[in-house]
Amino acid sequence: MMVYRLHSEFVRNGRRLFQALLLLTGMALAACGGEGKDGKYGPEMLTNPATAGAAEVTADGQPVIVFEKEEHDFGKVIQGEVISYAFRLSNQGEAPLVIADVTSSCGCTVGDYPKEPLQPGEEGFIRVTFDSKGRQGHQSKVVNVVANTTPGTHSLRIMADVTLPEWQK
Repeated sequence: MMVYRLHSEFVRNGRRLFQALLLLTGMALAACGGEGKDGKYGPEMLTNPATAGAAEVTADGQPVIVFEKEEHDFGKVIQGEVISYAFRLSNQGEAPLVIADVTSSCGCTVGDYPKEPLQPGEEGFIRVTFDSKGRQGHQSKVVNVVANTTPGTHSLRIMADVTLPEWQK
């Protein structure tokens, strides 16, 4: 019974601590003029009308991200190779497209993306690099692109069949 009380107290205090940190973070962003981590773009650039309070979701006046293709298969790769592919994208909407982050499903995959907004009609690239060191067999990795679009997250996929070098077979 004592353990349950200690756990409940910890959870209650943990929530309060989390709420305080959240409030302080919001205040810090407001004090900095809403600037993001790179000092250029704040949360107002990443508003997404497809949230709980949105009355209607439309593409009017919004950026629209369009990828030339959303999957790339590298085919056969020898273990240890580091390979890259650049996914071409364009902003086919009516507002500047801001890519906030690119994350991957694995530490072996890294995404590099445009840090400046893409104006309507502009094109850019998201370069995805895969390190096959320590990998073997069919590999499928997902890269998530977070942007100020509806929906706010887009998934790209890379695939490769990693084989051992001849000297290891």
